[in-house]
Amino acid sequence: MSVVVPARNEEGFLGRCLDSILAQDYPAERMEVIVVENGSTDRTPEIAAAHAARDARVRVIRSEATNQAAAMNDGIVGAHGDVVARVDAHSWIPRDYVSIAVAALDRHPDAAGVGGPFTPAAETLVERVSGMARASRLGVGGGYGVDREMGDHAVATVQCGAYWRRALADVGLFDVAMAYGEDEEINWRLTQSGANIYLCPAMAQRYRPRASLRALARQYWNYGQGRFRVVMKHPGFLSVRHLVPSAFVLSVALLGCVALFVPLARVVLAGLGAAYAAVLVLAGVQAARVGWREALLVPPAIACVHFGYGAGMLWAAARRMGRSLGFPGREEAREWQYVMDRPRR
Repeated sequence: MSVVVPARNEEGFLGRCLDSILAQDYPAERMEVIVVENGSTDRTPEIAAAHAARDARVRVIRSEATNQAAAMNDGIVGAHGDVVARVDAHSWIPRDYVSIAVAALDRHPDAAGVGGPFTPAAETLVERVSGMARASRLGVGGGYGVDREMGDHAVATVQCGAYWRRALADVGLFDVAMAYGEDEEINWRLTQSGANIYLCPAMAQRYRPRASLRALARQYWNYGQGRFRVVMKHPGFLSVRHLVPSAFVLSVALLGCVALFVPLARVVLAGLGAAYAAVLVLAGVQAARVGWREALLVPPAIACVHFGYGAGMLWAAARRMGRSLGFPGREEAREWQYVMDRPRR
């Protein structure tokens, strides 16, 4: 087992992440931990080096990767294990996580990879609200993030999975053009090759949700752009629910413009707004089971998810259309700039 941890500017989280990996009940002689450090400007390299000095299972790879896909590829190339598990630096795993992953792969001979749910471990009110918005069916709307099936089952994608290394090599590793959506993209290629991806509820990773609504909106802005890149490369991945937030944002924008001149558009816009407000009120009522502050903050958090994702997908589509019409775009290095999926305060 090779556990790969991409890490850039993760000094507040990397230590806990590595401690949880090194505490696994899996045989120590059959596991290695590879930290892919790529351009940190904080104490991340020192923390990684300190763990490597204390435990021979830890290796640190200095990488020039510009995103997590490239960092994962560097880790996979340097790995020795038959199985490669991705654990992001801002997450941490229970003591039996690796054993469960290996058992799941053995249990499902048709599996290229397995993964589990992400459980929010909030330490502040806004982090708790962000986690609730992501877990709500009124927020994300379905998929592995809010999966309710109790047993192992085949899915389209998992986040931060554990894979047979040979399966990753056979499909060409992660696509480094995917600044976001890299998990979805490689899982799609794996399933199209004839293998399956399984969601195993026992394989839970804990993570710190976004610590501000602005950061949550930016997270889903990036996710929307990543989803657009995935569906442009693999049109078969697209489902109707992927388009709902973008259609809603576009409808609000167009109706808002037309309403300046057409009275009927004002009526339609008001009706759309009322229907959406009802959805947010329902989300608030559900959140009230936790507390009144959550009831007030979960609705705007869900709005951040919807509008961030929808606008991000539309922005990516507009940029692609602009390039096809000959308008200059940003430099590739800047366009695919590295932004780790981690909490921002």
